Amino acid sequence: MYRKTYSRSSKAKFRAGDYVPLWTPQQTNTCNLIFKELLEKVGVRDVKSYFDKLMVPIVICTVIGAVWGAYSSGIWGFFWGAALGATAPAWIVWLGVVVGYALVIAGVYLAAWLAVIYLFFWALSR
Repeated sequence: MYRKTYSRSSKAKFRAGDYVPLWTPQQTNTCNLIFKELLEKVGVRDVKSYFDKLMVPIVICTVIGAVWGAYSSGIWGFFWGAALGATAPAWIVWLGVVVGYALVIAGVYLAAWLAVIYLFFWALSR
């Protein structure tokens, strides 16, 4: 009769999320709140105020998007490029908020690990 000598289960108990910071819905909500507050600080509260306050960047992005879309995909690219260009200023601000927030989280995580490593080597040197 075969006797099992290895007692560990085949399913791994290691979970990377316990050691590495993962993006959670709470962080997405935080980024969205920061984005809304940032737009409200500029004076954007609805679609009309978005087009009123950000007219110059919207026109620049719409023209660039329409030209690039027409060059790459013809008439449909022109329309899609213009539509995406009209929303590009909001996308750029939102992307900046997300990247900035992710860098802050990564910086805090890195600083905590550097402090742990420093304390470890400090304790060994005594």
